[in-house]
Amino acid sequence: MSRLKSASLSAILAAVGKPTVEEAQEQARQAERDRIAAQIAMAPHLNSQQRRSLRKTLAKQSSKATGQEVAL
Repeated sequence: MSRLKSASLSAILAAVGKPTVEEAQEQARQAERDRIAAQIAMAPHLNSQQRRSLRKTLAKQSSKATGQEVAL
């Protein structure tokens, strides 16, 4: 029964244009990836190893803050 309710809720949310929980989480992860990419782009003086290290550091900080892992 709960599966049916979940499917119905997803259908209703899709019909009114509201994102489902999964879609909202994916949007948040994408926004976090974009934020990390923007910070790295603002540091053109870094070599590839330094950029990789910065990317990992920012991803770890993001994971701690959001409680979800950010795949880069």
